[in-house]
Amino acid sequence: MNVTRYIIALCAIVATCNATNNNDCGVQVNDIYSEFDNKHPWVAHIPLKPRTYNPAADIQCVGVLISEKYVITSSLCLQFVVSRVKFFQSGISGSSVHVMEVNVEKWMSYDKAEVALLKLATEIKPSDFPKPICLPFDEQNNVENGTIYYTSSWSRVKKLSPFVYEKNMIKNHIVACESNENFVCLHPIGNDSICFKDEGSPIMYYQQDKWILYGILNVFNRAESPCLDKSPAKGSLITQDVLKWITDVTKN
Repeated sequence: MNVTRYIIALCAIVATCNATNNNDCGVQVNDIYSEFDNKHPWVAHIPLKPRTYNPAADIQCVGVLISEKYVITSSLCLQFVVSRVKFFQSGISGSSVHVMEVNVEKWMSYDKAEVALLKLATEIKPSDFPKPICLPFDEQNNVENGTIYYTSSWSRVKKLSPFVYEKNMIKNHIVACESNENFVCLHPIGNDSICFKDEGSPIMYYQQDKWILYGILNVFNRAESPCLDKSPAKGSLITQDVLKWITDVTKN
């Protein structure tokens, strides 16, 4: 099967690729009349629960909406109980927040690449919020030199509620590391840092008016330094093998 036929076969199965054909995925809506911030509406907040009783635990992961029914994240997050995902749409003025919460029906992991898919119990209808990101079906070998890659993390907005979060976008360079072809390493630009609560963040880039998923962030909580401010952070690439796995999972 040649590359063109392979892409067509994937498009026939994966809802996200259909969204790509409809020019719907990876589009960030900037409406000056909206009271909400619509930046990167595919970024999900995943609250986690420890597998042993600990009411004071404050743990989380990040996820990425790739279709109406699936969120992709790091398989490291499955060390904890994953039962729901949230999408926060912060008010531009900082005074209002729209929250969508969806239960997780089941999850599947692809250990070779340290990624996992969360199947949502309720289908998310097409809208400006939330909206799926594009998968790299045919853009993978066309990334321009000097491309900036973005990751995303969540921080609490204490002035609103202890259970409300806002997105923090971090610019990164791809750097050399000892990982194999399934992984990539990146380093934040400037004073930003990638921390242990950022697992599952999209590694994404902007090209031809679309935001495209390049990889999924995997971060380990090192006792000596909770934030990777000096050492490169590792991410799982969305390779053709990962795309095939996504296809196999989502067609069932």
